[in-house]
Amino acid sequence: MSRINRTTMDALKKLFSQSNNRECHQSSSNINGSLNYLDNNVFNLFLHIDCAGPHVVVPLFCRGYIERIICGRLNVTEVDIALFANGIPSERRTSNAMFKLFTEIGFSQRLIKVTTSKGEIYYGGYGMILDRNMNPIFFCTLEGDVTEEGLTYNSAKIYINPSVLLIDSVLEKGLIKTIIPAYIENGVSIYTSFPNVNKHFRRKNGKIIPEVVIKDFTDDFFVRPSKPKPSTFTRDKVNDFLLEHVDDIKSMTHL
Repeated sequence: MSRINRTTMDALKKLFSQSNNRECHQSSSNINGSLNYLDNNVFNLFLHIDCAGPHVVVPLFCRGYIERIICGRLNVTEVDIALFANGIPSERRTSNAMFKLFTEIGFSQRLIKVTTSKGEIYYGGYGMILDRNMNPIFFCTLEGDVTEEGLTYNSAKIYINPSVLLIDSVLEKGLIKTIIPAYIENGVSIYTSFPNVNKHFRRKNGKIIPEVVIKDFTDDFFVRPSKPKPSTFTRDKVNDFLLEHVDDIKSMTHL
């Protein structure tokens, strides 16, 4: 395992241990001016969460919000969250610095665009990293079961896209040589803040070791809207469609 500094190790511990109680509602007053519908950079990618149970997969990205839905018995079976780069673009040289920055991103920022000194581009948020084309390459979840008593977590997982193993870039190398080995060696700490959210993990040498899943997990958690054909979907038809479904759009995207 490559050397990892103290601040990055603290960020690693923070990622799984925090309950991530972030509101998913987005005020128009904190939307980055570069995000607009004309440039088509708002509704390109959605995170999809199935809350119906009995088994649920909860992304760390929106853990607090999903826990409130499940434990509050809000009768919501699915949640779709629009993913866009609302944070101030930044530059970082090392994978450790990028990973630490991504763990500090608040929900109102959703994602932040980071460029390396070599011109490599990534988008990152709390518990997720995407490449320059918005393809997910790193994604963290807690998984468990919903019962009458509430939600009980029983596994922690880190999903890695196989492309990470094939690309010789700063962040990909950092994930393989530093971040993943650190999680496997040190395990994770998981705390719960809701009274009816519990945990029941198997431990190895007293540690909760997250399962590392190497697969193309994009279709498991993410949705890209189908692009309409210009010949049959004119601007007037788009406006009519949006007006007709404005309440559904606001509810599903939390904009």
